[in-house]
Amino acid sequence: MKKLRTAIVGCGKVGHFHARALTNLANSEFVAVCSTSIASAKAFGQQYGVSAFDSVDTMVDGAQVDVVCICTPHPLDRLTRSRTSGRLCSEGGCECN
Repeated sequence: MKKLRTAIVGCGKVGHFHARALTNLANSEFVAVCSTSIASAKAFGQQYGVSAFDSVDTMVDGAQVDVVCICTPHPLDRLTRSRTSGRLCSEGGCECN
């Protein structure tokens, strides 16, 4: 079975929770993280061994992402979802199998 290339938007507590889960899923290849702060994204990316981005558009295209976990405050969810069109998206607080 092909692994899904997964990414996270948001580097807070929820993002770390999702990152730990994604690294342990057999069908997930955790590849990228995005934050409005490139410094936060780089620190997060270094911790999990993934690429860091400060643009959702660049991350989705550059990392060839299949699944995006949206781990940002609610007002940012709609904007993020609109930029990840065509990918499976999971908002923080949701569970995906």
